[in-house]
This record gives sequence, structure tokens and C-alpha cells, in this order.
Amino acid sequence: MNSGRLSGIFSLLLATGGLPACKEDPPAPSEVTQASGEPTVAASSGSFALPAYTEATIRRFRLELCFYGSYGVKVTRDAYLASLSGKEPSIEHLPSFGHFPDLEETSGASTTSPSASASGNAASSASPRASAAPHASALASAKPSGTSTAAAGTAAAGTAAAGTAAAGTTVAGAPGSAVERLPYGRFLGSCTLAARKDTNPATDEPLDKAAKAFERWGSTLNQQLMAAHRYYGTKQYDADKFERGKTLHKQLLASFEVLDETFGALEKAFLQWELGLKKPDEKLDKGGEAAFVAMEHARALAGTLLTEKPDSAAFGKELEALKLARTELEQLAKEDPKSPHPRELIGRLGRLSDAGTGAQRALEKREPLKDVTFRVLMEVAGLVEANHRALGQLMRMNGQTRMGARLEAAGPGRIGLPGIRPQGNVRLPSPTRGGDAVRTPRRETENPE
Repeated sequence: MNSGRLSGIFSLLLATGGLPACKEDPPAPSEVTQASGEPTVAASSGSFALPAYTEATIRRFRLELCFYGSYGVKVTRDAYLASLSGKEPSIEHLPSFGHFPDLEETSGASTTSPSASASGNAASSASPRASAAPHASALASAKPSGTSTAAAGTAAAGTAAAGTAAAGTTVAGAPGSAVERLPYGRFLGSCTLAARKDTNPATDEPLDKAAKAFERWGSTLNQQLMAAHRYYGTKQYDADKFERGKTLHKQLLASFEVLDETFGALEKAFLQWELGLKKPDEKLDKGGEAAFVAMEHARALAGTLLTEKPDSAAFGKELEALKLARTELEQLAKEDPKSPHPRELIGRLGRLSDAGTGAQRALEKREPLKDVTFRVLMEVAGLVEANHRALGQLMRMNGQTRMGARLEAAGPGRIGLPGIRPQGNVRLPSPTRGGDAVRTPRRETENPE
């Protein structure tokens, strides 16, 4: 009797919705809460509101990423030549493409306040308020140093092995090891964008010429490195007895042979162009103004390290200036927690300070500078990205936006899940062709972040 009564009650509850279903229903649509600095969506048009960067700002962003981020090709060149010692690739001589420590993990300064203490006149002269362009004197004498491919490989042979042993890791490409990711690959893409004439205004004739030449060379090298990376990373040499490896070897040697000449021309033109950089036309708040000064010191730090004979005292002065600039941003972050530049740059400046401290030690001990220079320049590239992102957030907050590409709904199940996507960004599989969706290159009319 009791069981029959309970069964009836249970059926009644199910019929009237008195018990929750076993599977949760989809949540009801709700208003999207927009975080400060994030892109907004116009419901009526289905478009994103993007920062209205000036063409000059976008151009500067791309050129700086291209130059600072591409220095790692020198590290790869030296490691590759040193690992082969003049021989062709074989099972006894697998090539290395360089050891690249995780820059995010090897520095712990993102939350550590930098020491702002400096002695005597050095501290006062390094004040970030002292000059609007502190890197001018440091970069004026910067000259790209060039060495032949053979000499670079010989000089790198000892330091590559020593650096790898000290790090406690296996050289990328060594037997039984995985080939490491090349962190500068994505920055070579910025060179392609910076060299495009259809979307970029003329900046500087020598720089435009050098950037175009470097882009052609860098694009070819990038394809060769990706092919070699796959080849050795997946051990394809086991199947073809290094036949393709020897072909790739010849291609890489040809590209490496002109690396110093090609990168040197870009370096010379870039550093000269950078001397004339001024504040962007976009409206800045106090945090943005302080960030501009910090960026000037970051550029000066890199420029000092790139001179033909880097001076330890001059480098130390710029390093202290960088730390003081970070301290000022920390103070502004307390005064205005919503200001995007302090929030985005403080951690990055800490990492750059760490990299600069390592370079300072190498300068004082007269140690090889290529690896520490790579680290400093990669951190500057990260800082450039953070500064550009912060500027975009500030512009959104101030209403300096433009409408991006229109969004269209993607049918459920066609690319995995229901949602929205920019038109032209994803090519859906053809019913006759089959296969998975293919993502095409990003449209450059959109936000360059």
C-alpha cells in the first residue's frame, strides 16, 4: 500500500515539475557584465567595439614586435651550427635549435617591488622624469655587430654546451629529447604585417626598405625552421635516413649565411628610427604618461646592450631608471586601481628588470652576451605587447573606439559548439569536401592586439 501511494506521489511530482530533472536545463539568457577595458558588443549590429588606434601606433607596435622579438634567430643559428660542428646531420650529430627557458617562469619579479635605491648622482640622473627621450644618447652610437656564419658557429660551440649543461636540460634535438618550441616564431609574423604596404603608412624610407628585405628573408627562414622542427621533433629521419634532413641543412645554411647582414640592416635602421619616437596621438591618463616614460627606459636598456661595445656603467644607469619607472607606476596603481597601464606593465617591468640584472652580471664578468641579450629583447617585446594592450583598454574606457567586423551566428554542431564568429575568420567544411573546419589568417582590419 505504501509503495503504491509513494509511486503515485512520485509520478505526480514529475508531471508537475516538482522535482528537478536529472539533467540541468540550459541557463536562461542573461545580460553580459562587461569588465572594465574589455571589448563591448553592439547587440543591434553584432559587432565588436575596438580601440581606434592611429595608423602610426599600429605601425610602431608591429615594427617593435618584429625587431625585438626576432633576435632569437641568432640564438638558433649559433646553436644549430655549434651542435653540428661543420658536419651534416646524422644520428651522431642531431642539430639543436637553441635552448629557450620559459621567460614567464624563470623570473619571479611580477609581484616583487624593485629596489629603487641608488647612490649619489646616479639615482637622480636616472629619474624617469629627467628626460622625455632617455634612450637617445644610448642608441645614437648603437652599431649592429656582424660575424660570419662560420665564426658565429665556432664562437657559440662552447657557450651553447655550457649554457645547456648549467640549465640542467638536454639540448633541443639531442637523442631522446623533444625539440623545443621556438618562442620568436610568432614575432616573425609581425615583420610580415609591418612590411605590408597596403595597410601601413610610410614610416621611414631606410627602415621600410630594411623591414621589407628582412621580412622576405625571415618568412623563408621561418618556413625552413618549422619544417626542420617537425622533421626532427617527430624523428622522420628514422624513415628516410636523413635525406630530407640534409636538404633542410643546405637551406638553413644558406639562410644563416646572410643573417647578420639582413638583421644588421634592420637593426641599424630601426635604432635610428626609434630615436625620433614621440608620445602617441591617443589621449593618455597619468598611468599612460608614466608608462610612456617606462617604455623609453626599456628601449634605452635594449639599445645600450646592442651597442658595438656595451658599457656596464651606462647599462646599469638605464636599469636603475627602469626600476624607478616601475616604482612610479606602482604608486599610480594605488592612487587609481582602474588605470590599465600600471596593471598591465608592473609585472612586465619586473621581468625586464630581472633580465637586465642578468645582463648586468654578464657585462661585469665579461661573459658572452648573446643569450642575455635575447632574454632582454624578448622581455621588451612582451612589454610592448602589454603597453599596447593597456592603451587599448584605456581607449575603450574613454570611448575612443570603432566598430570591428560584423559577427554572424554559427550553426550548432558545425564547428563544435553554438556561438558567434567573425565573418571570414573560419572556413567551414564543405559537405562535398568533408574534413574539419580550417582557420584562415586573421583579418588585419581588426584589433591588432
